[in-house]
Amino acid sequence: MLQGYIADFYASSVRLIVELDGGWHGKRMQKHAGRERTLQAAGNRVLRVTAAEVERSLPGVVERICAAVAER
Repeated sequence: MLQGYIADFYASSVRLIVELDGGWHGKRMQKHAGRERTLQAAGNRVLRVTAAEVERSLPGVVERICAAVAER
């Protein structure tokens, strides 16, 4: 648990949270923004990817994650 939230994926060594958003997340954007601010204020980075991106281009999503890890 991170700051009271459960992350989809968390790489603690680089403090990177990967959130996988499905169609149901569109209605919760304001709530997600607050959650993201809280997580970032605690020193984490948040990378959001959609389920559609994963289905359409998993290699592209993996590239984005690798790039985010390398940025640390």
